[in-house]
Amino acid sequence: MLKYQNWYAGIWVAVVGLYALGWSSLNGALDPALLVFFGVSIVVSIIMAALSSPIPLVKLRWVKRRKPVITIAVFLGFLVDWAYRGSLPVLQSYQGYDPTSTAELSVGIPVFHVVLMAFAIFYTMYLSYLYLSDTQNKGYLWEFLLLIGMLILNNSRGYVVFCLFIMLLLYSSFNSKGIKQTKVGSIVLIVLAAFGVIIFISAAGNIRSGYSWNDCSYIETIGYFNNYPDWLTKHFMWGYSYATSPLANLNLNCLRYNGNLNIAVILFSFLPEQLSAGPLAHGVTIYYVVNHLNAVTGFATFVGAAGVGGAYAAFAGMILLYTFVKVILKKFRVLETFGNALLCFLALSMIFFNCFTTSALCYIPFFLIVASYYLNGRLVSNDIVLLVQEPHPDAPEALGSFTAARRIRGEAR
Repeated sequence: MLKYQNWYAGIWVAVVGLYALGWSSLNGALDPALLVFFGVSIVVSIIMAALSSPIPLVKLRWVKRRKPVITIAVFLGFLVDWAYRGSLPVLQSYQGYDPTSTAELSVGIPVFHVVLMAFAIFYTMYLSYLYLSDTQNKGYLWEFLLLIGMLILNNSRGYVVFCLFIMLLLYSSFNSKGIKQTKVGSIVLIVLAAFGVIIFISAAGNIRSGYSWNDCSYIETIGYFNNYPDWLTKHFMWGYSYATSPLANLNLNCLRYNGNLNIAVILFSFLPEQLSAGPLAHGVTIYYVVNHLNAVTGFATFVGAAGVGGAYAAFAGMILLYTFVKVILKKFRVLETFGNALLCFLALSMIFFNCFTTSALCYIPFFLIVASYYLNGRLVSNDIVLLVQEPHPDAPEALGSFTAARRIRGEAR
């Protein structure tokens, strides 16, 4: 469940499969070379996951009372950022992103805003890990809810989904009883929860677009649905457009690749956008099937610079970076479970974002490494302990059926 390779393979099988249904006229035939890329990368991911060792389930608990200093600092950071902006973001009208616009938008204090948002996302996820490691400590939960509230007030609904996804993934990992021991009722509950999320996304999209929650005529029009099955509720249209339009845009960029290799853009596509925005802006043109559906996957700039070969470069770069991070996580142990959950999330996010450049996501590996080093010091000084869930002797380790916990204290390394 916590192997990022499985998440990469699973999500792209789902996206390519949904795309192939052709419910929207935006979904043109995939470039054969692009289709081969996804086939190769999916197979490689599955093999890598099968050959890799299981991810240990480790809970982290502070021995001494932990003061919420960082949470308070993030909270104050939001207040300062909003004061500079001159308003509460959630109260401002959202006009949507226009890829053709060249106007600079003020979203907060330069540089500070980027660091604040990136760290707030990471730390909110970390708080969910602390709470799931020690559910008796309600302070973690209140801190988590406080920062979730700040993200909501910041009009960062997508970031809230990021944090809730990590919390759900960690909860599922810690409480999994294996496929054979999963009750039918639990499966039904999961299906109903997934359906509820789909309805929520649809209702929110309809309302934000100025329609009643149950009126999907707007997305039906802008999503160019011309082959949608009559038996399926139209509430699935929003989710379908979100899932498949990035691939439609990526496919368009593959078809329009001019054949000129731009190595500089490939290299800059691995760097945070604060460093790469200038070179990328002058190096490649990103095309959109329609401007109002502007997600292009994490492969778009690579494809614009080198065709489908650029997608292979991005995939290889992802494997190299995440392998390096996994080595650090395994060495220090303290955030191995949490860190692998974040890698799963980053692999999943490649549907929409370039996780090497997008400010909200690209610093997560760096934060993981720094936090691992810091917390390892706390482990050595016995300020924290690790609780490792042990597999039941009669249960295959891959199924994740656990009956006991082993405590690890710090030791000189």
